[in-house]
Amino acid sequence: MFLKQKSGAYAENLPAARDFPACSLAWGVYWRTMPRSPDYCRIIPGCSPSRCLCLLFAKLQVVMFKPVKTPCVGVCSTGLGDHVCRGCKRFVHEVMYWNAYSNDERYLIARRLEGFLTQVVSNKLQIVDEAKLLAAIKHQQLRFNPEQGAYCWLFDLLRAGASQIDDLSVYGVVRQPDWQDETLVAIKQAIEQDYYTLSCAYYERYFSQPA
Repeated sequence: MFLKQKSGAYAENLPAARDFPACSLAWGVYWRTMPRSPDYCRIIPGCSPSRCLCLLFAKLQVVMFKPVKTPCVGVCSTGLGDHVCRGCKRFVHEVMYWNAYSNDERYLIARRLEGFLTQVVSNKLQIVDEAKLLAAIKHQQLRFNPEQGAYCWLFDLLRAGASQIDDLSVYGVVRQPDWQDETLVAIKQAIEQDYYTLSCAYYERYFSQPA
């Protein structure tokens, strides 16, 4: 039930090396190379064996032992005919078969969504103090996923109350130059639209079937 991409198996869509510079390639070759090549991490420039292994096992622990929560936000448009949900941005088959997927398969979907969201948020806002952002979110008792990246936390903050934020510096955040004159409500709406557009483009490229 795990739909195939046009160019190969869905499971080949592993996180890019830029997301985990010291261990994502190791993740892909670990079981093949580890028994025979303890220094396999040399394939990654600047990586040390100790750093590579520490990050690798941290990632293994997340994938193998921590259940991936559903990305559902309670607003689903796939039942209305959309191939990409306007709420969570999963694809229609991912929404349908989520409960049947393994934790590894759910993890790949979650990583794609996090990567897309991080990309569109960081194009409009910049986090200059991650600790300050995290402290403010916890202080306000906002719902967020601490296992995701900081730009996903920032989007959770905007979704919870973009219209109520007067000073972004309180959260350790600044606007990118091209968005200096935009309200946070407008920025949140632009993020939602770009996030959906990016997800649709990915679906059309890898999953859309010829008519």
